[in-house]
Amino acid sequence: MKKRVEGIGSFLLAVLVTIVLAQVLFRYVLRIPVPWTEELARFLLVWVTFIGAAAVQADDRHLRIDWVMSKIGPRGNRVLALVRSILELLFALCVLVGTVTSMRVSWPYSAASMPKLSMGIFYVPLAFCSLFMTVKSIVDIKDLLSPPQIRKEVPPWS
Repeated sequence: MKKRVEGIGSFLLAVLVTIVLAQVLFRYVLRIPVPWTEELARFLLVWVTFIGAAAVQADDRHLRIDWVMSKIGPRGNRVLALVRSILELLFALCVLVGTVTSMRVSWPYSAASMPKLSMGIFYVPLAFCSLFMTVKSIVDIKDLLSPPQIRKEVPPWS
């Protein structure tokens, strides 16, 4: 799943760069303004940001202060990870509820520069990413609350 999220993010980033380059080319070289490129680039930037956040959460690579983690020990790290996962879950749920509400409200309206597209379609990636982040947070909380697995050392020669 993580590879797919990263692939989608990479594709959308490439589309974003292409659209911005086309916007600059059309506006400053050909002197033909294309209004939909700016609006689409803005939406793609939001999409890439949320997809990137979901991919980073899948790797558990969000910012953290290693110094604090080294001072509080393993049990403190486990408690801190649980608090962090609960806060991530609350954030993802807030974004999910807000996104679904925004989709419902904006679905009947069309984009200003792209009249054939509903404004609700622009919230679909946000709903997907916040749902992904919600599920990942729930799995992390479940793993942190379950007893740790004791692993036996396996000699490298076996």
